[in-house]
Amino acid sequence: MAEKYDNYSLNGSFISPFISFTSGILVILAVVLALSVSVFAQDAGSAGQTENTTDTADGQASGQADAADNIDNISSGQGQPDEPEQITDFDMTAFVPWEFKVGDAQFSIQIKNTGNVELKNLVCIVTGKGFSAYDIVPIDSLKPDEKSYLLVMGNLKEAGNIDLTIKIYDREFHQRIKVTDPMAKVNEENEQKSKEEEQKKARELNALSGRLEGLKANYTALKNIYDEKKKDYDIAGIDLDADLKKFIQNAESNIIAGDIKQANISLTLGSEEYTNQRSSLENAKQIKKSMLESIKNNILIFSTIAASIITLITFYEVMKRKKEDVSKKLSETKIPRLSFIGRLKGSKIKGGRNAKTKPKGKD
Repeated sequence: MAEKYDNYSLNGSFISPFISFTSGILVILAVVLALSVSVFAQDAGSAGQTENTTDTADGQASGQADAADNIDNISSGQGQPDEPEQITDFDMTAFVPWEFKVGDAQFSIQIKNTGNVELKNLVCIVTGKGFSAYDIVPIDSLKPDEKSYLLVMGNLKEAGNIDLTIKIYDREFHQRIKVTDPMAKVNEENEQKSKEEEQKKARELNALSGRLEGLKANYTALKNIYDEKKKDYDIAGIDLDADLKKFIQNAESNIIAGDIKQANISLTLGSEEYTNQRSSLENAKQIKKSMLESIKNNILIFSTIAASIITLITFYEVMKRKKEDVSKKLSETKIPRLSFIGRLKGSKIKGGRNAKTKPKGKD
């Protein structure tokens, strides 16, 4: 290896003159090539100027001909360029978001101008079950092929799948949204609880009504006992209308008003008052009366009995007199009849005797 490096170092004096010669040849060739290109470019430029001059002349001639044709067309009313037809059209390309919760809501409606006329002041009207909009941000301007958003703010009152109707100018679009109510389960539980409480209250009121009817019946029976005993018994300290009747009236008013607590209190007090008054009536002492007071208190009875006796005596006397009159009349009518009969009997007797005695006379 050391020998090879030594050979390269020894031959360096030979390689350097060769490189210098080669470089000189290359420089000379480059200069020749550059001169050749320059000459060719000059020749091509002169030829191009000649062609351009010819083309310019031809273009001017054709331009003058076209100008003449345009003048003729203008004079004849033809050749005016047609204006493009104006198309006003748009489309709803997006609606975000589409899931909401009951309460205040905000959503965006993307509109694209699909016509060739600029749209200005785009406003929408949004309606749907349970939805009410209270603010809408319009699109001031929308150029052809542009997109922009309408911002709608409103309130959702009902849960479920709600179909919204979006009206812009004379176009209508439809979008279904999903509305959930986080409080639905709580509200359902509260509603069930309220329903159970109402049913319980109704049962309690029915029970209180039954107790009230029973207390009324007891009061009526006690009133009858009171009326029977007030003549012969000492019941001066008993007053059924003072407390018992008042408790009954209060209980009835409380039941109508749905006040279970007060109705129960009134019925309890009324029942206790009924028990006390009944005990007082049952234990009432009979009043001892003198003979004179008894006669005085029973004067009507005695008067009735006396009148009955007098009526019977009078009737007896009348019937007795009628009997005597009848007997007298009968006696008066029987006397002539008896005398006639007696005569008949007498004649018979005499005839008989004569009949019996005549044979004796004959003898």
